[in-house]
Amino acid sequence: MAQGGGSDPASIPMVSVIIPTLNEARHVEACVESIARTAHPTSRYEILVVDGGSTDGTQDIVRRMSARLPQVRLLDNPDRLQAAAFNKAILNCDPATTYFIRADAHSIFPDEFVGRCIAAIERHGADLVVFYLVPIETGPWFRRAVSMGFRSVLGVGDSSYRRPGPTQPVDHGYHGCFRRSLFARVEPYDPAFSHNEDGELSYRIGKAGGLIILDSTIQVNYVPRATLRTLARQYLLYGRGRVRMLLKHRLAPRWRQLLPPALVALEGVTAATGIAALLGAPLGGVLKLLAIPLVAYGLLMLGSAVPALARTRDSAALALPLVLATMHHAWGYGFLDGLWRARGQKVAAPAAHAAGSGGPSQR
Repeated sequence: MAQGGGSDPASIPMVSVIIPTLNEARHVEACVESIARTAHPTSRYEILVVDGGSTDGTQDIVRRMSARLPQVRLLDNPDRLQAAAFNKAILNCDPATTYFIRADAHSIFPDEFVGRCIAAIERHGADLVVFYLVPIETGPWFRRAVSMGFRSVLGVGDSSYRRPGPTQPVDHGYHGCFRRSLFARVEPYDPAFSHNEDGELSYRIGKAGGLIILDSTIQVNYVPRATLRTLARQYLLYGRGRVRMLLKHRLAPRWRQLLPPALVALEGVTAATGIAALLGAPLGGVLKLLAIPLVAYGLLMLGSAVPALARTRDSAALALPLVLATMHHAWGYGFLDGLWRARGQKVAAPAAHAAGSGGPSQR
């Protein structure tokens, strides 16, 4: 690995790259190796792998890597969640750190990733630079179908960072390179969030007047889930996390966020109506009306495979309807389940964070 040019190392920003992990033995080595492909001097960046108690050998892999990559350090995260991992890392990072980069262990980063992040955040004067997320379309058959779902407007809606485009200010994106001074104004991730902690932090950054830039020069390859079960669990937790954010900040959901829970609720009502009709209730007409949007949805899902198959010539496109339906139903059920779990509970609003408090700056 290159050690950088002849500049005075003290004049080069110190960067802490933070990778939360939990049972990521399949992915962590490739992730770390991709980040280490940089000319940024080894003495001016560190890779903090913050592990939540992996049982699949992740920690052993990181220890072996740290023996040949001195910038790699392993930290324990007894709270297990990604939000807690990031927060622990910024309390245990190098005191000279100027920028934090959050890196997902399921991702492969472009060459010179560290240098690109520094250049982007300094060029834009941003508080947070977020990245375009490009799902890898290779690997097992079902994973390829999930990648297609992540590229489809039916799967990710209008999420700007899911489809490569121009550099632009955004409300949210794939986290991200943070200016350390940001955390003197805004608390870091809320450790109560198991999912959607990034969206919740983005919201608070925007509310505090911070600038978030989605930079087109940085595109990160993401390795999607490879099974139906793990995809469903991922999206169920996303739905729950979204509810928690909306309740915490007393926000109304966007119309597109209401579609998955409305779909799940409609299917429940339709099933109940169908059972009642079978038992003799005069509800046949109602049942037919309820079935119309569900039939239309089913046809839309089936039709989604056609353009994907034409674009990729990959038989995995045949599983795209199942992938999209799983994403919609799991997210929708998670949303409704989150509402049910929150009944009668008071979700505390975020505490004020005094400017100039210094943020988490000590080991």
